Amino acid sequence: MNQLLYQYESVFAPYIEGLIRQKKADGFIYDYEAYILKFFDRFCLENGYDEPLITRDIIMKWSIQRKTEGIN
Repeated sequence: MNQLLYQYESVFAPYIEGLIRQKKADGFIYDYEAYILKFFDRFCLENGYDEPLITRDIIMKWSIQRKTEGIN
């Protein structure tokens, strides 16, 4: 089964979907990772990233600890 669990919508969607499909084809379950990537996808949409390039700005904003996250 190589079905995606989530619908991705950001400029990174084709890359996220390709990564997940490849990981599943390689035998990894990769469902939790797909779940986390859905949050990254939404983060990119909400912040208006429209170029498929991972920049320092994206990484720094994504790495900020959220209220629902522990220190680890």
